Amino acid sequence: MFDASAHTARHRRRFQHVARYAALLSLILAAACTVVRPWSKPWTQGHPKTFSHADFDRVLKRFVNKQGLVDYAALKVYRDDLETYYKQLSFYSPESHPQLFVTDAHKLAYWINAYNAATIKTVLKYYPIHSVSDVSGPLPLNFIVPRSGFFLAHRILLGGDTFSLDSLEKRVVRASLEDPRVHFALNGAARGAPQLARAAFTGERLEEQLERAAKRFFAADRNLRVDHEAKTVYLSSLLKWHRGDFIGRLERTDPDSEASLLAYAELYAPLEKATDLAMAQGYEVELVDYDWRLNDSNAE
Repeated sequence: MFDASAHTARHRRRFQHVARYAALLSLILAAACTVVRPWSKPWTQGHPKTFSHADFDRVLKRFVNKQGLVDYAALKVYRDDLETYYKQLSFYSPESHPQLFVTDAHKLAYWINAYNAATIKTVLKYYPIHSVSDVSGPLPLNFIVPRSGFFLAHRILLGGDTFSLDSLEKRVVRASLEDPRVHFALNGAARGAPQLARAAFTGERLEEQLERAAKRFFAADRNLRVDHEAKTVYLSSLLKWHRGDFIGRLERTDPDSEASLLAYAELYAPLEKATDLAMAQGYEVELVDYDWRLNDSNAE
């Protein structure tokens, strides 16, 4: 005979056990967190009337090549522009100084650049490394959550508040007004990540830049490839990780169409690949393993 009260009690004990375990991990993580701080040089630029991404733009143009790989060795030596930009980020954000960000596009450009700049700065803290996986985190969490040392255990200072790279990514997505193209603008310092742009995002050019980032992502064979002989479409694992965002966008914009990852890819794929996708009805979809090697131009 089913004992409802005993079942409820077991469920309650299981929930309490999980809650205690989660709380313990949170405490361990909080104790082990490292704040990635700006350099100690005094701030001499005064309070700006607008927020400028010019320093980061110079970094990207100077140290990122056409393949989106970063010359971390050189940047570690000549890092003044990056450090100046990160110090500016640490003082100002759309939440601490909303008057500096006049539109939603200006706010989103800030969060995207902040993520990419903070990722680069965190890499430089440990460089030379072969992968962000080499950055270890709190011992228990390191075994449970891959790459927690890099994406969870480091706190980024933005507008006086701290974020992990993981929570900062979620902040970017929330600021995107449900536009999943932001996933193609964020670079997690891995070769499997969307290619790092060679220009900073700006509020004035954001729409054009997000469109270019999405098209560049699907143009790369590592992210989208149709094999007609094998009747298989190969897709980046990133599409699966954020499947709800991509499918949700299709359902909102065209509720009568079939919402699938392939349908989303077809929106931004080059003409030849879009034609291949149209011919790939019924093909198997295989997700490509994410390449976590560092996007380091010196490791080619």
